[in-house]
Amino acid sequence: MKRNLRSFHPDDLNEIVPKPFQHLEHMCLMKQDWSQYWSIGGLGFSGVNCSRILFCGGCFPVWSGRATAWFILDQNFDRFDLLWMVKRVRSFLENSMPDTVRRIDATAREDFPPASRMLEMLGFESEGLMKKYGPDGASHYIYARMM
Repeated sequence: MKRNLRSFHPDDLNEIVPKPFQHLEHMCLMKQDWSQYWSIGGLGFSGVNCSRILFCGGCFPVWSGRATAWFILDQNFDRFDLLWMVKRVRSFLENSMPDTVRRIDATAREDFPPASRMLEMLGFESEGLMKKYGPDGASHYIYARMM
């Protein structure tokens, strides 16, 4: 089986061993059980290669017109997976988001530049640095993509 993007299922997060920089965020997601909420409405997705979950992500509504994007990457996610993911997720953002969404935002840890590059490849633009934003006090850049 080759790579495919499928609808997110909460169990997908159980199959991911997150990259070290996302371990705390992954634990927070699992603890809060927000994944059940994210699986509703078709705005969550998982990238799969054979039976291996490469990443989980999606968008969830914050209020009318605004959604927030999230991504958790498997520890074995590599640059080839990134190129494939960017193509599929860009298509998802352009073709599957409700027409009412005019803004999607996401954050990237300041101490992990590849996350910023990934968001920029997805068409997001940096809006600034949020100091001590993360669950561990790490600073994050806020990114947004206008639809």
